[in-house]
Amino acid sequence: METENYFPKDFLWGASMSAFQSEGAIADDGRKLSVADIRIKKMNQQFHTTDTSTATDFYHRYKEDIKLMAECGLRSFRFSFSWSRIFPDGNGKVNKKGVQFYDNVIDELIKYNIKPIVTLLHFDLPQSLIDQYQGFYSRESIQDFLNYAKFCFNHFGDRIPYWLTINEQDVLANIPFFNGLDNLSQSIQASHHMNIANALTMKLYHSLDLKGKIGPCLSYPTRYPASTDPRDQFLAMNLDDLGIFYLIDTLIYGKYPAYYINHLKSKGIMFKTKKEDSSLLKNVKPDFLAINWYTSEVVGQYLDDSQVDDYQGPELPRQNRSEKGVAQYYKNPYTEYGDYNWNIDGVGLRLALRKIYERYHLPLMITENGLALKEKIDHGKIHDQKRIKYLNQMIQSMSLAIKDGVKLFSYNPWSFTDVLSSSQGMDKRYGLVFIDRTNTDLKVLKRIPKDSFYWYQKCIHENGSI
Repeated sequence: METENYFPKDFLWGASMSAFQSEGAIADDGRKLSVADIRIKKMNQQFHTTDTSTATDFYHRYKEDIKLMAECGLRSFRFSFSWSRIFPDGNGKVNKKGVQFYDNVIDELIKYNIKPIVTLLHFDLPQSLIDQYQGFYSRESIQDFLNYAKFCFNHFGDRIPYWLTINEQDVLANIPFFNGLDNLSQSIQASHHMNIANALTMKLYHSLDLKGKIGPCLSYPTRYPASTDPRDQFLAMNLDDLGIFYLIDTLIYGKYPAYYINHLKSKGIMFKTKKEDSSLLKNVKPDFLAINWYTSEVVGQYLDDSQVDDYQGPELPRQNRSEKGVAQYYKNPYTEYGDYNWNIDGVGLRLALRKIYERYHLPLMITENGLALKEKIDHGKIHDQKRIKYLNQMIQSMSLAIKDGVKLFSYNPWSFTDVLSSSQGMDKRYGLVFIDRTNTDLKVLKRIPKDSFYWYQKCIHENGSI
């Protein structure tokens, strides 16, 4: 169904990937291991998926992939630098071959008039920093990240119009092993140090008088209360606040909200600070906010067999997912679900964009958005109609959000090619382009554009008129 088109003519239609999920070549040309390499190797051993050693081999096939991006009509490409490819130890000497690789990728993108959008850290902290001082759990990480960022700004900054600092810090704060750490208390302390690193990095970038822009990148699922019970209503709001808005508030206003500090103290996991931290966090002015949005969730109060209360829960199908003592998750009967239990909810995206923009009044960029499917080649083609349905809803909702007044300037769905999933390896596919390999057989890594590739190609050509 075609809707009225509100996309500006200069809207940046793109796609996204990350280094550890696509590059491979984890020991080539001076690169050393990251926490992602270690983490996914363990997942591979436990669940027989695959590791990061080859992934989709973007390291050797970037020209082929970027040529396909140009064929699709992409105007932007959001990707990440591997910190351990540029600084193998996270600090110390620069790896010239790693720098040359990213020079080549950037120049190839520019050759096709595709604007590079670069993330400095995407779940792949150098393992050496964990070995040296436990990574972001230590304050030493702040200066090392700042030195890494400064090198990148000085070397690549004349060609990069948009920078993202740390991908999904809200996720890293709550999943310790994603950051190479052991427990939540360490992770919360690390998140505080990442906030300071974020603030100093954005201030550094603006001090260099470069022509580009910089902002944080955060994950936000729209949350609906499971019922009109006031407790469910409050729960959904509180999960939003504790999951995402406290972090954006801190990065923009330079101060932690009181409800967040009180929450940490009540759980006995309050982070340690120094006197200068307050001033370090202040006067940060992100140029935009980058949002990773995939799905909506329905949340209600936690229920178990021993609970004695008058609350029985809504008449909705329960999901297996729950957080003990916090929340029970439900399926939304008004939305369709994909193969991995995430739903298709364009209205949820519009709601999220409205809520974030009206709260912060900063331009927005969507840096991840997609539907994971289990896919196989069918007579040389991949018919991913459910993904097309998903993208169609998202793009219609984005147009309506722009009509509402939201300043949305770029859309980069996840992902351009299929990429390695942290938990399901190559079984879980998001791409517009199929990578013909399995968890156990690399084959020849043939690239096959899916039906969604051609649908998106037309969408870009028509500037969102679908």
